[in-house]
Amino acid sequence: MRDIKLSIKWLIILIISVSVSGCISMKLKKLETYFVPIPESSKTLDIPKYDSTAQFKDYPYVYWNFCKQKQNQLGLDYPETSNDSLIYRVWITNPVGRTGQPHGLIELKYDSTGWNGFLTLMRVNFKAGKISETITNHKVIELKPLKTNWPTIIDSLYKLKFDILPTDEKIPNYYTESNRYANNEPTFSFEFATKKEYRFYQYSNIYRDPENFWQPNYVIAILDIFEEEFKWDTLAREYF
Repeated sequence: MRDIKLSIKWLIILIISVSVSGCISMKLKKLETYFVPIPESSKTLDIPKYDSTAQFKDYPYVYWNFCKQKQNQLGLDYPETSNDSLIYRVWITNPVGRTGQPHGLIELKYDSTGWNGFLTLMRVNFKAGKISETITNHKVIELKPLKTNWPTIIDSLYKLKFDILPTDEKIPNYYTESNRYANNEPTFSFEFATKKEYRFYQYSNIYRDPENFWQPNYVIAILDIFEEEFKWDTLAREYF
């Protein structure tokens, strides 16, 4: 019931017709022109990179690149270097065609003022030739817990391994060569940061096979918590 409920809600506002596999198949001569550089940091950085067999070998996953592009356009801090105590982010990428794609960002942050939460809703133009996403308009909405409180929410996120979940392509047998990101589902990109560490990971097609993999079940449960506490699907429908 939980899976069906969330799936229906996402289908209302989020449909993907272009997969990242289109990016991977491009022939690019100067990737450094298009990729955001990984910042130098005193933190331990866990940013997945493509292996030696991939076209983008040794470069960060393109979804990290997309997140950093949008982060810079929104004027947000780099969690890779931020001094804030805790940062939780979930980026939602939804390529519906190439222009005006509905994207989102949920950010929970603990700083000198305490806990703060924001939902950023965006329209984004995608250019495959430059591996770029450009925000054309956006709206920022403050988030406050509706059912519990910040400590309860954060405790629940830790129990669901928000801080240590692996990126989906590192899960044995989760994908095959034929279905890796070649699907019509949203991609969720996660960022977790403390004063000492930063992690990035991503999940696509989370409803494909949750019975055999505990990791996407945890992702679904995390999204459920955000829905129950913030009702962000309603806010997204009003914007999109």
